[in-house]
Amino acid sequence: MAANLAKAGLYVDDFNKLRILDPSITQATADFKEECAGFINKTEEFQSVTKTVMELFETISTKVEKMKIKCICSRNQLESIDRKKREEQELLETRLLEARIECERLRLQLQSLENVEAEQKEFIQNFLRDR
Repeated sequence: MAANLAKAGLYVDDFNKLRILDPSITQATADFKEECAGFINKTEEFQSVTKTVMELFETISTKVEKMKIKCICSRNQLESIDRKKREEQELLETRLLEARIECERLRLQLQSLENVEAEQKEFIQNFLRDR
């Protein structure tokens, strides 16, 4: 009797209910439906994990950008401090050179004045002796 029903496109399932589809196809369809539901669940879970990872990357990216900006600012400050120190060093070296030049000029002037003083003393002594 099942063969006659099968020829007519009707089937009897395990619960003795009359079906239009072959029970193996019905079972395969149910299995496929379960697999699809599992796949959808896994896909949704993957999307959730991906979203979490992307949010984490965004947070880390923001922190990295802030740290980069801080590093750049720190580097610029260090370069500025280094530049100021070099300028101060050059200024001090220039002042030291100017002081040395002034000292040498004053030493030569003193020597010249001492020579003039010695000549004047000698002239005075000669003048007083010759008188």
